[in-house]
Amino acid sequence: MPRKSRGKTEWGKKVNIVVCIIASLLLGMAIGERLAFSDNYVERLCPKEYYTKNIGIPRLSTDSAIYYLYPPECSRCDLVGIKALGKKVGAEIEVVESKAVAGSQLFMVKGGKSEMAEARNYYNILKALCSYGFPKACETIDVEKKQLPTCLSSLGLSENNTLIFLTASWCRLCKPMKEKLQKVEKDYSLEIKYIDESELSNYTCLHTFLNLAGGYPQLFCTRNLESHTGVMSRGELEDFMDRCEGS
Repeated sequence: MPRKSRGKTEWGKKVNIVVCIIASLLLGMAIGERLAFSDNYVERLCPKEYYTKNIGIPRLSTDSAIYYLYPPECSRCDLVGIKALGKKVGAEIEVVESKAVAGSQLFMVKGGKSEMAEARNYYNILKALCSYGFPKACETIDVEKKQLPTCLSSLGLSENNTLIFLTASWCRLCKPMKEKLQKVEKDYSLEIKYIDESELSNYTCLHTFLNLAGGYPQLFCTRNLESHTGVMSRGELEDFMDRCEGS
């Protein structure tokens, strides 16, 4: 009889671990999306050591917390800058290395619920904090938007029809993506600006909107402030350019 009980206990532990793995995958898949779920439910099921090691965040001791989750070996993630940005808008951000994310994410917890938002650039972080109830983040966004036309003008770029393509010489995915862009750009009135990583120091006024963690290739539309990091299919690229052009 005790043997049977131990078997059931071991089976139950395995079920809990599977649930924890699913929770981790959900966190990792929430790239660019907002994911709401019961954090307390996840914590009840997950062993403390699994929750901390695999998801990457400690058990919560308060009802409100903000975590900047970054993947291992992200040498270009500006951890100091992230904390400084949070302090500027009145948000205490804890930076945590996490195996559960493929790219930088902002994990926000309030009242037993949690949300995740893409955090690949300062603009995305500010948008997330603004929507999460930090008015200074909203004010900072307004300031950045007002300064953008002057920034673009100083660089000889148009506010309304410029698409920036950021690349790097070592990026093996950048060349085919650039070729794909060159094939479709003739169908659009957009001005395409190609910027190499080595030239970034000349574009400091755009750093709020670019993914400085080093993701390449990158696209940034100056009209609607939409950005994308990584490869796209031709259809996805054309959809992006349609939105950028306003069609």
